[in-house]
Amino acid sequence: MKELLKEYRRTLRETIEIQNSLIERINQVNNIPKNKRDYELLHSLQEDLKIVRSWISNLYYSISWLKTGRQPGNTRGIERRAAYEREIPFDPYWIQLKKEDDYITCEFNEEEESDFKQNLVIEMIKPLNQKEKEIFELAANDFSIREISNYLHIPKSTVSDTLKRCKRKIENEGWEIV
Repeated sequence: MKELLKEYRRTLRETIEIQNSLIERINQVNNIPKNKRDYELLHSLQEDLKIVRSWISNLYYSISWLKTGRQPGNTRGIERRAAYEREIPFDPYWIQLKKEDDYITCEFNEEEESDFKQNLVIEMIKPLNQKEKEIFELAANDFSIREISNYLHIPKSTVSDTLKRCKRKIENEGWEIV
């Protein structure tokens, strides 16, 4: 990597020399009487100067990237991203239920409890696609993998893999499956 960085720096110095020689040449053309050929020459030299300046800009960018190991201009590198990815989102409602390390018991009648559970399940399975929802709901209703496989006419391994994928998606959303 050090050798590559040296080569980039050497190339940068040589490119800056080319830029300086182009600037000198443009100044020489500006000092002589103008005719059509001189205008064309001046225009082509200015176009060449634009190209060389873009090379220099790209070389500075590459050298900066090689020296720091991260994209120039970014204040945070990839190594800092993991901290944000480790956050697990959850509903603040569950914090309110906790009181001095004991969960407050909620009194529901049977109808309210079933509605609460149903709404909770609907929230949990939002990230799943239709096929995954169908398989997950069958498994949640105590169907075995073999029964789900026979019912949906798909291989058992597909049912097993889909259930694993469902659990992973649900856990990635911050839910805990017990």
